[in-house]
Amino acid sequence: MSSWAISNPTFIKKEGTVRITAILWESDKEYELWYEVPDSIERYLFSDCLDAFLVAVLPIVSMKGCNLELKGCVSEKLYHSLLDNVIPLLSNNTDIYHPIKLVANKLFAPDCCHGHVGTGLSCGVDSFYTILSLSQKHDETPLDVLTFFNVGSHRSTSGFGDEESRRLFQQRLDMNMKCAEELGLPLLVVDSNIGEYLCRHQVPFALVHAFCSLSAVLACGSYFNRYYYASGQTKYDPSRLNKATGFVESKLCPWLSTEYVDLASYGGDKTRLQKLQDIVDYPLVQKHLNVCWRELKNCGECPKCIRTLMELYLLGKVDKYGSVFDLHEFYEHFDEYKESIYKWADKDEYSREIVEEFEKRSSYRESTPSQEICWGKKLWKEIFKKS
Repeated sequence: MSSWAISNPTFIKKEGTVRITAILWESDKEYELWYEVPDSIERYLFSDCLDAFLVAVLPIVSMKGCNLELKGCVSEKLYHSLLDNVIPLLSNNTDIYHPIKLVANKLFAPDCCHGHVGTGLSCGVDSFYTILSLSQKHDETPLDVLTFFNVGSHRSTSGFGDEESRRLFQQRLDMNMKCAEELGLPLLVVDSNIGEYLCRHQVPFALVHAFCSLSAVLACGSYFNRYYYASGQTKYDPSRLNKATGFVESKLCPWLSTEYVDLASYGGDKTRLQKLQDIVDYPLVQKHLNVCWRELKNCGECPKCIRTLMELYLLGKVDKYGSVFDLHEFYEHFDEYKESIYKWADKDEYSREIVEEFEKRSSYRESTPSQEICWGKKLWKEIFKKS
């Protein structure tokens, strides 16, 4: 079995940021991996800690079946959890992963608790549900920081290259900063080239998204005491690890926790439709909801946009979302979109939930398009005539 290695990290200060860099030596090549964080959190960083890099590359190393040597420090808690829990989880449940060994030059167990509580801001349903739900929990340490990461999601489903994905990241950041301002919370941005590295190995982001996103949290050192990862799944199903890490987030998050930050999956007790029902009436969500896989703004045509539109329709709230979706197009193509949902339901649990909800409501089946859709089409035609 061949071995890979990660160098001790180095720090480079530039233009208000700190870039944390490490070299990954593969069998016959090397890559420079990096995270860039605001220099305002520099005092929270550990000078020789490889936790972030280790978590980010672990799935790929396991796919390749290589051992990994770590030439810097690794959290003692994380190190043993990876060996005892995470690596067996990957290798025992799907044939795309293999058992591997980790060799750490030094383990450390920092005793620090700075108290920041964070979660990601993507302006999607899971993200908004997590933020708004946590804001109502007065018996816990309040959420005080939002995050926005560049670790692969901005290239994942569009097949974007480096330049295009970076441009989309910056555009989405500009939009999300406005939302964070309205929420009254600071937005901590972590940039990285981990997404580019995934692309080099042709690894889909969905397959490793939890590892990549949580690695960015670890790159912030002890800045966070607790971090909530917005979950998109309701069932723990390790047999589906060859599709996405979302099916194991409930266990993966605590297993990737360290002495300095507690990682927790949030929202797995509710379905996507239930979450949307909880947040659908918030004006902030109506103004900023962004779910599109393909473009900066909701295209209205990709599977995720279509699913969300149908969910909003089932909740009787779709007309409140005219500022983020083209409702004229939705009403014009309603029958086509509904047919697509039924086709996707065999393999997609989100579509299946929508179909089940349609089936519960006989009024939707008895008239296609329904009276509401006919009214909607007429309304939007009148609006467009006047505009």
